[in-house]
Amino acid sequence: MREILAFRQVPIKKILSVAAPILFGSAVQTGILITDTAFLGHLGKLPLAASAIAGLLYFVFAMLFWGFSTGLQILIARRNGEQHYREIGSLVSHAQVLMWGLAIVLFFVLLFGVRSMLGVMVKDASVAAEAYEYLQVRIFGYFFCSLNFSFRGFYVGIGRTRVITFVTLCMLIVNICFDYALIFGEFGFPAMQIRGAALASVLAEAVGLLVFLFYTLRKVNWRHYWLFTYKALRLRIVKDLLRTGLPLLLQSTVNFFSWFVFFLIIEKMGVLELAVSNLIRSVLVAYFIPINGFAAATSTFVGFLFGSKHTDRIMPFVGRSLWLTCLSILIVVIPVLLFPHAILGIFSNEPEIIEAALPITYLISVSIFLQAIGNILFYAVMGLGRTIQAFYIDLAVLSLYILFVWLVALRIQGTLLQVWCAEFVYGGLLIVLVLSYIHYLQKRHFFRHSFVA
Repeated sequence: MREILAFRQVPIKKILSVAAPILFGSAVQTGILITDTAFLGHLGKLPLAASAIAGLLYFVFAMLFWGFSTGLQILIARRNGEQHYREIGSLVSHAQVLMWGLAIVLFFVLLFGVRSMLGVMVKDASVAAEAYEYLQVRIFGYFFCSLNFSFRGFYVGIGRTRVITFVTLCMLIVNICFDYALIFGEFGFPAMQIRGAALASVLAEAVGLLVFLFYTLRKVNWRHYWLFTYKALRLRIVKDLLRTGLPLLLQSTVNFFSWFVFFLIIEKMGVLELAVSNLIRSVLVAYFIPINGFAAATSTFVGFLFGSKHTDRIMPFVGRSLWLTCLSILIVVIPVLLFPHAILGIFSNEPEIIEAALPITYLISVSIFLQAIGNILFYAVMGLGRTIQAFYIDLAVLSLYILFVWLVALRIQGTLLQVWCAEFVYGGLLIVLVLSYIHYLQKRHFFRHSFVA
């Protein structure tokens, strides 16, 4: 990466070289989420609505594994740089034992408690019943998901990330095939409807784990890293994993929980509104594919420029990253704006849902640019090492975002379109708060504040 110092600005090729693998991986993961929504949308608005609540509740708890995985990859990268390869095996085995123990706890908590949880949180009894049917199958995925995250942390830590993209692609293919077979009862399988979508996702995660294991045993010198050596847990390693992963675990959990609360509020408006919002969420997630890639690249390069004392080049780079992100979003947004009925028809064949989703689709196609700018600036702050401050900014924005949704949806009893105006609130607030913090850092001469070379 040091060759970028020969340039006044970071070259576009260098930015794309970092962003492209993340873009592809994010696109494949998004495909898994969109697949379930697309198939369930053709069963009617009730399964589409219920899968929004159930899917988000599943992922709120799954973010705990992501936190462990992130802490694991940071520690492995450090040990790999120090050439302490034996400690890498200890880190992986500790993480797998802890994460599988957590998976067991989550499985039984949701197995026996999810009906009561849904009864309290969800207003519509039919939505709660469908969500319960989905989660009773989906929670088996925690056993595979937990170990998948441990392998992900290992491979990112040692810098071999191509296998992650391959595994995710395999999972997408399996998910599509079994969604079609199990939801609609094709190829001799029973028509399981929403339970079929849940089982397809579990099978996809199981296949992902098998691919990880096969690749590790056949393509990696696993003895070199002392993998698959399980001994008594050591408190020092457990503390290291928790201390490193906990801040990111909290941030990711807060983000997913805010989405979950958003959909709980929407559910109070009605089944149609919830079904439409789940469809819109799939479009929004697709819009975020380029944002995720360029945000990660921004964080990486900002950290490098800051660490190499070239702080005067940080904001010019961020400005270039902003332009690239917005241009890449146009590539995704333009087809949706030109062919909205065809795109929305992928997720539902009910005219009522598609017509209700149309104006919101136009709205998020504009608001996404605000969110792109806000997220790139936010990850620039993360790249500066200000992770705690970034968490506080995120928490403040999400709190005001949820407050706006609650006021419009339940207090004022506005329309669904008015509720989704919260996307402008989120993006605008994020930009204002992050720019204010950057200005504060500039006043303290933390780095040169300028978007131009």
